[in-house]
Amino acid sequence: MELRGLNDRQMEAVKATEGVVRIIAGAGSGKTRVLAYRYAYIVDVLGIDPGNILCLTFTNKAAAEMRNRINKLIGGEHASDFICTIHSFCVKFLREEIFRLGYPKTFQILDEEDMKAIVKEALEEHNIERKESTVERFIKDFYKIKAFSEGSYISSFLLPGAPEEIDAATLQYIHNNCQEKTYEVFKSTLVRQRKYLSLDFEDLISFTLHI
Repeated sequence: MELRGLNDRQMEAVKATEGVVRIIAGAGSGKTRVLAYRYAYIVDVLGIDPGNILCLTFTNKAAAEMRNRINKLIGGEHASDFICTIHSFCVKFLREEIFRLGYPKTFQILDEEDMKAIVKEALEEHNIERKESTVERFIKDFYKIKAFSEGSYISSFLLPGAPEEIDAATLQYIHNNCQEKTYEVFKSTLVRQRKYLSLDFEDLISFTLHI
């Protein structure tokens, strides 16, 4: 393949294929072009099967742009399905592998409104007002807790037969950083998630890492 329109540093990045490579570049510096050429170089020159390459980005727009550029370089019939956003990859992976955790591949994905509805149920259970600001505050705390626990909440609450008790370090974090009754509402919300076989966007990543 021809590597046209690349400067020396970009060429270096395209051909650096051994070990971990970290490239830092500013806006408009040609990052997408370099990544597309790097993908094509790995496929056309090194002979790697596109099915063994995972190419992740943060937004659907960026993923579509990446896919289009790669398709033009190597041909659409050769491009991998795994040029996608992080969450899209996790969904594809979990549809195939989540059965290992006792969930069906038809598990639900909770959007923002779904999450609010479940949290409102949990708040009502604990006699806490269900104002919009209260719901948003609890949801914000929940995502912080899930991130801090590094996935331990899955074994604690979301798997079949889970003990429904969080680890001591996460419990201490909740007591130190969250509002009153957060733990009780957190537990109730996770129990409902398990009942409905549903995952939020944070769970998509955590479940993938857990498996």
